[in-house]
Amino acid sequence: LIAMEFNDEIAGDLTMSCLKKGLLINTVKPNTIRFMPPLIISEAEVDSAVSILQDALTEITPGRS
Repeated sequence: LIAMEFNDEIAGDLTMSCLKKGLLINTVKPNTIRFMPPLIISEAEVDSAVSILQDALTEITPGRS
């Protein structure tokens, strides 16, 4: 397990956006998400998850860099 914490309370919106794009993550707190990858995961699957996460972050935080 690994978590990612944000300065803003975006975890709920981010979780829903990722879910719609095919990435299952867990909201731990209003500003924290948790990843639960399988024990065996390919580099391509990690790349896909990172891409989905980037797209979701761009979607829910427009105008921020």
